[in-house]
Amino acid sequence: MSLLPSHAAKAPMPPSTSREDFFDVATHEALLQWTLANQERFFPATVLRPQGMTVDPTARDNLILPDLGPVKDAVQSRLLSALPGLASDLGCSFPPNVMLELEISAYGDGAFYRAHTDAVIPSQRKDSVKAEKDPRLLSAVYYFHRQPKAFEGGALRLHRWGEADPSDPADFRDLEPADNRLVAFLSWSRHEVRPVSCPSRQFADYRFALNCWYRTNLDQS
Repeated sequence: MSLLPSHAAKAPMPPSTSREDFFDVATHEALLQWTLANQERFFPATVLRPQGMTVDPTARDNLILPDLGPVKDAVQSRLLSALPGLASDLGCSFPPNVMLELEISAYGDGAFYRAHTDAVIPSQRKDSVKAEKDPRLLSAVYYFHRQPKAFEGGALRLHRWGEADPSDPADFRDLEPADNRLVAFLSWSRHEVRPVSCPSRQFADYRFALNCWYRTNLDQS
């Protein structure tokens, strides 16, 4: 008698949620204009390595700017007001004192970000005390770009829980970087940014995103 091989049930996909037309027209335009006006201030993004944060273009190839200038207050207010709904959609809750970590990212021709998680394991970084005190719990990405759109690709790919490098479409979900869309997910979800194609190679035509991490401030909770 032959026995068929048993297959363990797959883990679920991590939850995600999105909001269309997230910012009003004025805020969207102000963020875009601030980004374009500050092209020279963008610098290569880093990744966490045992020796600390370092530039590694084999793992992450994009530019960032942590300064939101005069649009910061409007952006923060909108993101904080959206948190209860986002958390509810994702099946989680937050303590009353939440910190926002923000940066603008720019992806040009060929840019990408290999699979990773946003939640930092304290033992893997030198400032482990800070990592434990203010952990990232929810990640959100707001997409914006100039019209007409001049790039392709750059989808946010979420991996099924437990799948390190999925090739089966059933084991990942691609979320498109549509203009004025916010996408949110749990920070320990494994995800990546798929390669971008930007034929003009002009900064104004890049795929832009506002990266946001909601962090717990345990000192004040």
